[in-house]
Amino acid sequence: MSQPASTKRVKLPPPPGWASPALQGLAFWIGHRRALYSGSPLGESALVAELCNLIHTHLPKTKQLRCEVQYADLKAKAKWLGPLARLDLLVSEHADDPKASPVPIAALEVKRAGAAKSLIVRDLKRLAALKVAQPGIRAFLVVVAEASLPKDYVNKDGEADTRSHAIPETAFRWKVRRVLKASHTFKKERIKAAQYVCLIEVLPRITPKPPLKLRILIKRKIKPATSSRAKKP
Repeated sequence: MSQPASTKRVKLPPPPGWASPALQGLAFWIGHRRALYSGSPLGESALVAELCNLIHTHLPKTKQLRCEVQYADLKAKAKWLGPLARLDLLVSEHADDPKASPVPIAALEVKRAGAAKSLIVRDLKRLAALKVAQPGIRAFLVVVAEASLPKDYVNKDGEADTRSHAIPETAFRWKVRRVLKASHTFKKERIKAAQYVCLIEVLPRITPKPPLKLRILIKRKIKPATSSRAKKP
């Protein structure tokens, strides 16, 4: 979908504690629905609704979950953000002051892996714009693949491809943080038919350091000059 932004390893905080159980539950739910209605692929709205229920189940009482939040209400601005653009899910922390508004801590968009690449990139760019407006928020894209291998996000064995990729027209990158799966067996021949839920995080791009020799030259250049002779009065 895009070229790797960097291969440099940076230690990242783990995904929120509610994320993995909720996404694993979504993978199991998709498998259950396919067992009943294999000829009817799930719509994006159904995936969002079920993920909303699962996240709410695993959220501690100190947090709240909202759906369909306008980006404008979160102060996000970008040329690709229309006035009515909405975020699928928003997790916030209750403030200590009961009169104060909850503090947004995690934003989630949901997409099917088979969606047009332009729509997936659009959601990543929206989340990047939100990160500019709310630097403390964590921004995630949840990509769901029904009975298929999401090749842009996993390797041939169905494991997460953890390389970073640049998000066009932004100073951010995306990286797969978790891949949750559901299948009655994970034998090699069934890897391509499992249910996959990929958690992708939007992160600042990594700025590589210049070579050591260049850093030494820069340091020498900006060092203030001193005279070896004292000025005569």
